[in-house]
Amino acid sequence: MADTSPQDNLMPFGKLKQFLGHAEEAPRGVALALTKDRKDVLILIGDKSTKPKKVASIMKKKAEGEFDPNLLRFGRVSFDMKNDKGTVRFDLNKNAAGGMIALTVKLMKKATYEGAVFNEVPSLEDESEEEDIPVAPPPVETPIDAAALKARLTALVQRIPAALAADPSRKEALLGLAKQAQLMLGTNNLKTATQHTDELEAALGKAPAGASVPPPDTSAPKPAGAAVTYAKSRLAWMAARQKVGAEIAKLRAQLLTEYKDDGRSVEILDAYDTRAANVLAGFDEKLADKLDEATNAADAALRTQLVADAKALIATYQQFLDGEKLIADLDENPFVPLAIRATIGATLTALSAAIH
Repeated sequence: MADTSPQDNLMPFGKLKQFLGHAEEAPRGVALALTKDRKDVLILIGDKSTKPKKVASIMKKKAEGEFDPNLLRFGRVSFDMKNDKGTVRFDLNKNAAGGMIALTVKLMKKATYEGAVFNEVPSLEDESEEEDIPVAPPPVETPIDAAALKARLTALVQRIPAALAADPSRKEALLGLAKQAQLMLGTNNLKTATQHTDELEAALGKAPAGASVPPPDTSAPKPAGAAVTYAKSRLAWMAARQKVGAEIAKLRAQLLTEYKDDGRSVEILDAYDTRAANVLAGFDEKLADKLDEATNAADAALRTQLVADAKALIATYQQFLDGEKLIADLDENPFVPLAIRATIGATLTALSAAIH
């Protein structure tokens, strides 16, 4: 097994990516340095209360001997979430050392950000290492009810087919908002999920106060229209499966590149193929087959039973999506950004609302 890198010993990549996510909500203290051979950058991000100078002191202790102290920089890492949320911003006590910018940008892209910018803030030198004593307790945020948020998002997704029937050109925008909300909800990022849900509601147009989304009209059967719905739903499910399959293949190609010189590459890829196959098997073609049968069913009673079977399959897929940890592992891999949970989750929600 290869030795761990100085960065892994200081702050493993997974934790670094997690703390960068925290910096999207509020600036965090950060310290950067180049390794002695100047081939890598070391980054340490502090807790929300740790001052920049303190983060630098911690780095000196944890990575002693790994970097030239003259190449150490400290400051704050943050994001402009309104105007440029894909760029990581570093405000440092001194200009970045030679090579630090390029190496940092490379690492940020690995963490799925678009890049990084650096600003010199000399006043950071005058700040203390010690935490400030708060003059008042921080405000307590009202906890977000995950179940209520999920129910609200589901109700909004059920309104998408009607909106698309009126204006098909809105498909990409509305489904994109729904997928982002589903992804954030699935990863328990409730604050961001709420923001995306608010955006979806605004895009759909808020219902009048006290109004609710009317249930579909089932007073009279519409075999022809239902058949079209089932056929479109079948295509949507097959498209979602194909997209997931393409993402899994894309990650495999990247793994092949990453481990091509590793003696265990064949073993690693075999293990990946086995686990990835389990994910695809969990989202099989049974739903497509059932919807195809419903599309062609002439008997109303048979069609009703086939639709019930399809809804049961959707529920099974949703349970697998919610309970299979491997899906989260694939989505959060450090090599290629995937959106399996978002793609499948939004598609299942839309199909559940569409077929009757």
